[in-house]
Amino acid sequence: MFRIAFGLLLLADALYLAKSLTFLYGATGILDRGIYIRDFRARFFSIYNWGADEPARLHLWFALHVTAIICLLLGFFSNIAAFVIFAGLTSYHHRNPFAVNSGDVAMRLMAFLMIFAPADASFSVLTAIGAKPVQSTIDPWAYRLLQILVSTIYFKSMYWKLHGRWWLSGRAVYYVLNIERYRRFALPTVLRNKLSYQSMNYATIAIWGSLSILIWIDEFRYPAIAVGLLFHLGMDYCLRIRLFQWVMMTGLVLFIDPVDLESLYLWAIR
Repeated sequence: MFRIAFGLLLLADALYLAKSLTFLYGATGILDRGIYIRDFRARFFSIYNWGADEPARLHLWFALHVTAIICLLLGFFSNIAAFVIFAGLTSYHHRNPFAVNSGDVAMRLMAFLMIFAPADASFSVLTAIGAKPVQSTIDPWAYRLLQILVSTIYFKSMYWKLHGRWWLSGRAVYYVLNIERYRRFALPTVLRNKLSYQSMNYATIAIWGSLSILIWIDEFRYPAIAVGLLFHLGMDYCLRIRLFQWVMMTGLVLFIDPVDLESLYLWAIR
């Protein structure tokens, strides 16, 4: 399930990249090759260190990146596909570090861990054609590391908010929701008051902190996931911050028990 959700997320990210590929990563783009070589090449790995930012090769590497995403989505040699995706994302992010946000970093780390995950074990092309048997039990350590990654993101976000002056004073959400560049829709008039902003401010801290813990406890896991999904959907509705909210929602899929997923699938096809 996570492999499919993550593949769809990567496809959405590829659509974003396709719109501004040359502008963001090309030799004559916003960070041209001369500046990149002078300031970043010696410090970062990127396939673009060897002139792959020329238009033809830039689009060739992008086509390879999209092909790997489709292979991962379908479950066709997913570990190799994840390696290609990780190398591609790392190269894009290092070629222009000014065009990277925390959601991009989380996707890159997820792609790295997917290299080691038994992602083709079920619901994959390889199992469908009989090239690989369906595995009822798998070695879960890679998925456990993915879960720890997601939980750590929630915890660290809460931790740094508790060290932020605006978050502690209850003003941070007011500023976030009123930056025109990032605001998608304004809040309803009835919610644009000091009490509402402060309530949302402290609720945000509480939600991020509680999610880092409650998703590990069986009795609270699904209510916590439901709250997390509603929270991220609400943030995505209000704010224009690319795919960060969808990265976190994809991460929550990791905490759904495979047995419950199978039961849901059997119920749906009845």
